[in-house]
Amino acid sequence: MLVLILLVSQQLKGSSYDREIEVMDTLFIDTSIVICPGTEFLFRGDTLREEGLYDYFFSGGLAQEDTLLFLELSFHFLPEYYLTPSDTSILLGESVDFSVQQTSGSSAPVSATWSPAEYFSCQGCTESSYSAVFDDTIQVIVVDENNCTQELSSFVEILSGCLLDKVLVPNIFTPNGDDINDTFAPIFPYGFQYVDVFQIYNRWGQLIHENTEPDHEWDGRIQTGGSNSSQLAPADIYYYRIIIKCLGERRVITGELTLAR
Repeated sequence: MLVLILLVSQQLKGSSYDREIEVMDTLFIDTSIVICPGTEFLFRGDTLREEGLYDYFFSGGLAQEDTLLFLELSFHFLPEYYLTPSDTSILLGESVDFSVQQTSGSSAPVSATWSPAEYFSCQGCTESSYSAVFDDTIQVIVVDENNCTQELSSFVEILSGCLLDKVLVPNIFTPNGDDINDTFAPIFPYGFQYVDVFQIYNRWGQLIHENTEPDHEWDGRIQTGGSNSSQLAPADIYYYRIIIKCLGERRVITGELTLAR
């Protein structure tokens, strides 16, 4: 250890005296810190937000050595991500598949958090399906390999309408009590339409079932008298007539239905 003896003249209460001061070896330390762009690094009460070289001097301490710290602050390279599709339009009740993509030379995204969360099929995935009933701007926070984040967004316009042509009707069902395909009913993918007429006919044109209740389904039984009296309909070909309504629009759906047991 190099020790320098300095004679320092100091005035104290009108008299002068000399004092020896030992100047210890100075320890030099170089270090580097890499942070995400847009973030900050806190060090000894300083908030560092810009790339560059910072120096800090520490005097004495338990090691009895002065320390000069050179801290180099730099930013991680931020990959270039983009969202597909960009601003888009979908029909009311339909969905759109979003995907986080990277430009050439950029690392692939690690994860993504989608918002509003209740309308997305997968959180954490870099691909997610979005379904909603109103116009909105969706947002996604993307995490890269260095745990840095960036936010992307896209505007989704919902094209309103009753979409009566989207109502689906099965052509076979199996009412055998196994809780799989046990009832026959129209399928509303979007939930905005309602059934006004629901009728089932046998092959001789006889009306054997009519349902005006909200559940509008047939369980494969034929009413034989009172409301609590019914019998199983035999496996056969039946015919349906269903009228769907929505906001003043009307669609009549007819077709053939197979009941299998």
